[in-house]
Amino acid sequence: MLKTMNTDPTLDLALVLVASNQADTLGATARRLHQYVTYTFGGTWQMIIVDHASSDTTWEEAQRVAGMLSHTSVLHLDQHHDQHHHRCAGCS
Repeated sequence: MLKTMNTDPTLDLALVLVASNQADTLGATARRLHQYVTYTFGGTWQMIIVDHASSDTTWEEAQRVAGMLSHTSVLHLDQHHDQHHHRCAGCS
């Protein structure tokens, strides 16, 4: 089951991890970032893993990782967008 993004306006930190064709490294990267924030950040937070139109299994890996990590959701972009769109992908 996919978790939906947190839309709570009191969220203190939103981390957006954008990945494109990173299936082999995404899990380890997301787990390290999640562990760091869990143990060092005192506020409310969410990590959003964005698959940026990958042609490998990044989307499946993102879903798997999000299912294992608290405070983590996923978003899939079907096509390439400009950098402004990346920054705003988790903002709606």
